[in-house]
Amino acid sequence: MKTKIETVTRRALVHQATREEILDLARQQIAAAGAPALSLRAIARAMKVTAPALYRYFPNRDELVTELIIAAFRSLADTLQAARDARPENAHAARLFACAVAYRKWALAHPQDYLLIFGTPIPGYVAPAERTLPEAKCGFDVLVDELAATHKQGDLNLPAEYARPPAALQAQLSAWKKNYGYTAPIAAMYVALVCWYRLHGIVSLELDHQLQPMLGDANEFYRAQVSELLQNIGLKAGA
Repeated sequence: MKTKIETVTRRALVHQATREEILDLARQQIAAAGAPALSLRAIARAMKVTAPALYRYFPNRDELVTELIIAAFRSLADTLQAARDARPENAHAARLFACAVAYRKWALAHPQDYLLIFGTPIPGYVAPAERTLPEAKCGFDVLVDELAATHKQGDLNLPAEYARPPAALQAQLSAWKKNYGYTAPIAAMYVALVCWYRLHGIVSLELDHQLQPMLGDANEFYRAQVSELLQNIGLKAGA
């Protein structure tokens, strides 16, 4: 005879497994028809249950979208952190390069997740900032933390335009630093932002199939851009 604790645990496991099944089916929908077409009713049909049965797991479409966004940000952050931490702590160039490569690999492996968090907004959906922004910050923190460590160790020889951004931009970065509790130097935060927008731009073009007509496989182009970017921010050779 099962104990009360065992029964509760089993119910919790079944509940979580059902939530994961719903999330997986939602990703399949997004991959097939785009995020705006996401429908709880369609998911219910695929699971052969009534739509109201899904409301025990997700009360509405927006809640489902929010959970997908949170899961995507967590997956990306975990991927970047694992890639970085697989390299020695003082091998900053290798760690940053690994992060950049992992970013593209994750996007190509999870295009629907990438487009959900970085692509065209879903009409009528407004992400709850108090839930999604902390998750979005986690992936970016991997880059900021590594650049801050690189800067602290003296392995960055930043050109003046990165070391001393214009006063107005410094004010914006200072406000950002204060609002989100960063302790990294302003220069490291600025460089992290520059790195992210450069690499994000290339990956977004590739996912939108804009690079393939010219290059075919964009892998070598991307890796060359990462290497050039590391040189541009003054990362010392052999760091």
